[in-house]
Amino acid sequence: DHGDRTRGLDLVEQLSQAHPNSPYVDEADLAAARLLLETGQTDRAASYLTAVMNRSRDAELALVARLRLARVQIAQNHPDAALQTLGTADRGAFDGRFAEVRGDAYFAKGDKAAALREYQAARLALGPAEASNDLLDLKINDLTGDAGSAPAAATPKGT
Repeated sequence: DHGDRTRGLDLVEQLSQAHPNSPYVDEADLAAARLLLETGQTDRAASYLTAVMNRSRDAELALVARLRLARVQIAQNHPDAALQTLGTADRGAFDGRFAEVRGDAYFAKGDKAAALREYQAARLALGPAEASNDLLDLKINDLTGDAGSAPAAATPKGT
């Protein structure tokens, strides 16, 4: 609340040392990663996200960490690492978001066709267009060259 990031990170470390098996450690590590990203410390943020991804007993929290780590890896210009982090297994309710981030990784690699396929898969998995998915629709429209028709892009071709 006071903007003291250093103290916040110290508290995360204290929590981790005092209560290593607490589920709150995972939440604190996610918060620490966010603080570190805000200050451009992507390597340290990735370390916290990797820890949550590998250690959390909460499967959904581990998926959130995996998604965030892949986004960090893309920002670090490591799209192949991001694709490896994301994997290809079914992610249940997160499948659409995983497809979108895979699309971002392929786009970063310059593979626009694969990016479009992933974005369209994400659109399909996420369901009807919503305001929260406007950015996804913009990505699809940018790759299809059809900036004026978000509804047409909402359904992948051939379905």
